[in-house]
Amino acid sequence: MARDAFSLILLDIQIPGMDGYAVTRALFNIPALIAVPVVAVASNAKTGDREKAPAAINNYLEKPINPGLFVAEVMRHVCAVRETNP
Repeated sequence: MARDAFSLILLDIQIPGMDGYAVTRALFNIPALIAVPVVAVASNAKTGDREKAPAAINNYLEKPINPGLFVAEVMRHVCAVRETNP
């Protein structure tokens, strides 16, 4: 799996069976994904949820999603990857 195969990982935190934090830890056991930025999305966020997110999560967006903010966040990461890997 090539590193440039992925520009960004969008991850819902509240996944049945395995929460997004566990998924993030599992993803970063895959060497090809270590440098891929992760943006986590969560509904019903509780106080302290952002703080317990693994350091591998680059940003944490709460639902309901502000469409403009969401697109800007995705583009920020995708454009950064394109600039470093033309």
